[in-house]
Amino acid sequence: MPTAKVSIQIDRPLEEVFEYAIAIDKLHEWVPVILEAWATSGNPPETGATYTVKAQLGGRTMEIPSVVVGFEPNQLYAYRSYGFLTYTDTMTFQETNNGTLVTELLDFSSSGLFERLLDPIKLLISKNSHTRNQKLLKSILESRK
Repeated sequence: MPTAKVSIQIDRPLEEVFEYAIAIDKLHEWVPVILEAWATSGNPPETGATYTVKAQLGGRTMEIPSVVVGFEPNQLYAYRSYGFLTYTDTMTFQETNNGTLVTELLDFSSSGLFERLLDPIKLLISKNSHTRNQKLLKSILESRK
């Protein structure tokens, strides 16, 4: 299964970074393709809770269902997204001397030969997208100082 890893140092306290990064009502602020997000069952960020994001990708608006697959307060948040791109994003949060290190591990699942052939392209696009998103997250949080 193809994977990508992206990390960023954010000069803000761990609890603040974690709370903001996992709040589904804030996703549209730091993930530009997301127009809105809402819970569909359970209470995100609890494991097993589901939510949907409305995203604009390639000029198309689509609703993408997701499920929380891992949650440890101030340490880990993982979700599995289905649809246009099916992947698991595991975000870890680590306190550092200067703030918080946020690391995302993206794991893709491909069920067919055609999808597997596209994996390198999906991986590159997603890695670049998540890197830009992390930079925006850093900018937003560090401007709160």
